[in-house]
Amino acid sequence: MNRTIHLTSEYIEKAYQLMTFVRNHLPEDEKHFLRTKSLTDLFGHHARGDLMLGVETPSGQLIGLLIAQPTGIPAITPAFNFGTGTTLVQSVCIHPDHTGSGQVRALFDHLEDWAKHHQGVTHLHAKVSTQNVKSLVVFAKLGFSVIHRGHDPERNYEAIILEKQVPPLAQTALFPSNTGHDFAPAAAGC
Repeated sequence: MNRTIHLTSEYIEKAYQLMTFVRNHLPEDEKHFLRTKSLTDLFGHHARGDLMLGVETPSGQLIGLLIAQPTGIPAITPAFNFGTGTTLVQSVCIHPDHTGSGQVRALFDHLEDWAKHHQGVTHLHAKVSTQNVKSLVVFAKLGFSVIHRGHDPERNYEAIILEKQVPPLAQTALFPSNTGHDFAPAAAGC
């Protein structure tokens, strides 16, 4: 059974390999939707304390990755200030052999559980190109709704800002037994 994990620094190389593999297997007209990240970028995310989640198979293969910027970060994009109490989903990618198998749901279930345990995190946000229809459909299925549309001068595209409210911990089960996901940390000390 696959497990959803918090990625430690030992997983950065695997995360880089996954992102590179996924990007290389996207159709040419979709490659710009997944930002190229170097090993230095990924180590920077980890060093800043950005949330890095993965889906790992029993054989140790990383097949899913989610990077999110936690609460307290000021104006994440010049066009829209998310304020405090939010976590911005920055990147999501799934190995092409595992798309449609519930891996995105597993990552977002884990992200929501993490958010419920961090005081002050009340909303999840994502910024998506209006042309990235596949991602917009996935976010809608995950319960995100559109809160803003506009031009993103940072990346020079038309963007949609999506939001999902994080239910308080008291209203939800900590680790629902019907998800089938193992929420164990990747290594001691996570």
